[in-house]
Amino acid sequence: MNSPRRSCSHWLCFCFFLLVCLSVQSAPAQTSPAQRIEIVSRRYTMMTTEVEIKVAALSAQAAEAEAAIERARAAMQEYIDAVNTWDERSDAARINAQAGKEPVRIDDRLMRLLLHAREVSELSGGAFDVTYPPLAQLWNLRAPHFAIPSEKAIARARRLVNYRNLVLDPAAGTAFLRQPEMAIELGAIAKGAAVDTAARSLRESGFANALIRASGDMLAMGDKGGQPWLIGIRHPRGSRTDVIGAVALRDKAICTSGDYEKAIIVDGKRYHHIVDPRTGRPADRTISATVIARDAETADAFSTAFFVLGPKAGLELCERLPNVEALFIDPEMRILRSSGFPEIKTKE
Repeated sequence: MNSPRRSCSHWLCFCFFLLVCLSVQSAPAQTSPAQRIEIVSRRYTMMTTEVEIKVAALSAQAAEAEAAIERARAAMQEYIDAVNTWDERSDAARINAQAGKEPVRIDDRLMRLLLHAREVSELSGGAFDVTYPPLAQLWNLRAPHFAIPSEKAIARARRLVNYRNLVLDPAAGTAFLRQPEMAIELGAIAKGAAVDTAARSLRESGFANALIRASGDMLAMGDKGGQPWLIGIRHPRGSRTDVIGAVALRDKAICTSGDYEKAIIVDGKRYHHIVDPRTGRPADRTISATVIARDAETADAFSTAFFVLGPKAGLELCERLPNVEALFIDPEMRILRSSGFPEIKTKE
């Protein structure tokens, strides 16, 4: 018969052996350098703004990621060229050139974009309107000698702004501006669409984890080494690097429209570039509107629409829209959010 001391010794040895086995099993596997996640990033200037594409890839795929980023940039540029109203060779510019004259046959991508723009215009009651250029010309903040437009000039320009006078015929593939001097400008929706184009290109190249940024338009694809992408929301009255907080996103787009990007102060009043098509004057109910949606094109368009509508009407519309969330900062610096807007992470 074993003595109690020997039995105890055997038991302690068994426990020690079991502990060692469990430690070995639970120890994290060492990751080889080729299997580590690396952020491959490139910056470009497009659409008169900075574009950045980041891809989270295995170190062994870094060269492939660089090539995929370049393909995404090229796809983005091709899309921009197709919808750029400032390029007289584009279909968008030809629509403007033929205003009041005849319909123009357009690219399928431009038709889809214009149909989406019309949908946002209808939902927002005209707060979003791609025919706003006559008003934008009045409020040209970069003019050498900026002057507040007269009531008469605003009234005249407003008569040329009406999304209903952009006639789209998908069956014929044509677009037509009914009145001479009318024009379209697509910056408030095309930038987001270009971001989505880059995302599709990256997925086709086999990369599903990336962050694409074009100024205030961002699309978070997948994650960053197992963690969501953390996106800061700019403080509208701080420096360019000041944020009110950040949101963690996976497979979502986020876009912010604010009165701080292009603005001028005259006699103590701030005038900015986001004009309300319904009044002909810079919108004044909001100083910042941030939208989260499934795609950047939607987030881009509704960030403008919500900025113009203001928090009350904007939140009412947002709550009716599927997969769209919004955050507003009003002139008193109050933050108002839709019911599904994610938690804002702030520094402790």
